[in-house]
Amino acid sequence: FDRLVVSPNPAALYASFSFYNSDVSPVSFEVYNLLGHVVFAEQFKGLVQSEQTLHLNTSSFSNGVYVYKLSTTDAHHSGRLVVNK
Repeated sequence: FDRLVVSPNPAALYASFSFYNSDVSPVSFEVYNLLGHVVFAEQFKGLVQSEQTLHLNTSSFSNGVYVYKLSTTDAHHSGRLVVNK
């Protein structure tokens, strides 16, 4: 994933994940709490080689730190997302 930008971070009601997808395989997007439980998971099929933006509604998340993971068959990227309402 090239040029991955997460904004806003910290997030209140939503977060956007923008990146350049250089792989045409499906993208898996998962968010975990710090206990390792999946709080959000979605797979996006049919993405093309281009700039992509995924939107995450965080309004139902509790305040805290979460770990996100974006992955394809050939690459993955993970990082931290802070939710503070």
